[in-house]
Formats: sequence, structure tokens, C-alpha cells
Amino acid sequence: MINKLLLISSLTLLITSCSTLDKFTNKDKEEEIVEEFIIDEQPQNEENFETVEEEQAEEINQAAQEEIEEVEVPDRVFFNLNSSTIDNKAQIALDIQAEWLKNDNKINIIIEGHCDDRGTREYNLALGEKRAIAAKKYLVASGINPNRIKVISYGKERPAFVGAGENIWSQNRRSVIIVQD
Repeated sequence: MINKLLLISSLTLLITSCSTLDKFTNKDKEEEIVEEFIIDEQPQNEENFETVEEEQAEEINQAAQEEIEEVEVPDRVFFNLNSSTIDNKAQIALDIQAEWLKNDNKINIIIEGHCDDRGTREYNLALGEKRAIAAKKYLVASGINPNRIKVISYGKERPAFVGAGENIWSQNRRSVIIVQD
């Protein structure tokens, strides 16, 4: 069910990213960079995608938010646009994760790197990897054995939230810790 929702979310974000191109201006360098990456995207045939109504998107986003709130140890850190820098908020979350990992040496994790839906697939895969690696480096510097941590990037392929706008995009620019089975 979650995979189906994520697939629908991804498809919706692809469609909305095409229609939001004209919303970007050249006010500053960040927006120019974003516009450049969006223009690089190949046009998609919209007939191949299912769309999600706004009401459905709200339900999907609410379910995602409830799932996030259930976690006792923060499992994600967030990043600024086009950045893989660990900020103060991210450090707090990673410090909690490091303490949790130190308390149980049997736990191995995967750190997933994610991006919002703007930019090319290639750019976002690389940026997602940088984000996951930055989180791994922080945990290793905190005393966690690097052999316990694997890194993977999903770029923009697995959004946590559906839609467009800074509130949605900021929730999708993240790294997520997954406990390995």
C-alpha cells in the first residue's frame, strides 16, 4: 500500500514539476540553478501517469506526517535547497541517532538520501548520495563504526510528501535512517 502511494506521489510530483516551471524567477542564484535543472528534464507524456486529486494528496501527506510522529528516535534530517550541509537541527537529530546506535551495537542501518522533485534525475541522485554520506560521516565522527552504515540515494524518486511548494519540498529534502534486517 505504501509503495503504491509512493508511486502515485512520485508520478504526481513529476507532473506538477512540469507545470510549475513558469513560477520560478531569476531573483537569486538558487532559483536560477533550480530553473536550469528543471529545463534539463525531458518532457514526460502525461498520459502515462495517474494524477492525485488535492484531497487525496492531503490524505497521503497526513498519513506520512502521522508515521513520522510515531518514531521515538528521529529517523530523518532535513537539508536546504541544493545542499548536503548538516545544520544545527540536523546535528541534534544525528546526535540522538548516534547515542541510540551506541547503545545497541547489533543495529546496522541504511541511510537513504532524498531530494525534492526539482532538478534532473541525475542531479538529484548525486545530491541524495551526498546527503546520505554527510549523515554517515557525522555518525562515524560521533563514534559509530562505518561498517554498520550503508548509504543509498533515491534522489527525487521516493517523496515523503505529495505536492508542490516550499513546505512540501522542504520535507522531501532529507536523509532517512532505516534499520537493516
